Amino acid sequence: MVKPAKGTTTLAFIFQGGVMVAADSRASMGGYIYHILKE
Repeated sequence: MVKPAKGTTTLAFIFQGGVMVAADSRASMGGYIYHILKE
């Protein structure tokens, strides 16, 4: 499991149509967003 760096903002929302995840640039490493897909 990935540990987020301190001072980052990460939000995740689960809703009927799916999941939405948002993070600031420190958590997303610039233009690359780390993701884990799980079913």
